[in-house]
Amino acid sequence: MAQDHHHEFTFIGIVIVIKQQLLNRIADKSAVIGIVGLGYVGLPLMLRFAEVGYKVLGFDIDPSKVEALNA
Repeated sequence: MAQDHHHEFTFIGIVIVIKQQLLNRIADKSAVIGIVGLGYVGLPLMLRFAEVGYKVLGFDIDPSKVEALNA
């Protein structure tokens, strides 16, 4: 039983570390942002993240949108 609690605390500690790493990457803009769907919401959101300095990957199932944005 005590062993189960040890694993639970270890998992929580790992989550806290990963959370802090993500927050650091967001703060220094080294995080890569992924946007799924490049429609009325996704495209402006993707552009705004890019404007403020993030690397952004956009995904859409419509090949014509992807081709137009890559042109």
